[in-house]
Amino acid sequence: QIELKDSDIPIGSVIEGSIVHVDKSSFIIKSVDGQTAYLHRSTWGEYSMEQFNKGQIVKVEKTGFDSEHNKHVWKILSIV
Repeated sequence: QIELKDSDIPIGSVIEGSIVHVDKSSFIIKSVDGQTAYLHRSTWGEYSMEQFNKGQIVKVEKTGFDSEHNKHVWKILSIV
């Protein structure tokens, strides 16, 4: 199994994974096939910190890269 980080995942990709880490400004999801996405608070849109818990399933789409802040931009599609 190969682990793919944010930088390895092409823009437009949709991944679904389990939240493996949560803190006050971000969370990390990891898919069954080894893809990992880091979602900073600035990309959460309408969602709040209270909606994210370790083990939850989240579906996200990579929408771009913010070169000014050096971070990948993800859009949350659903939370289960």
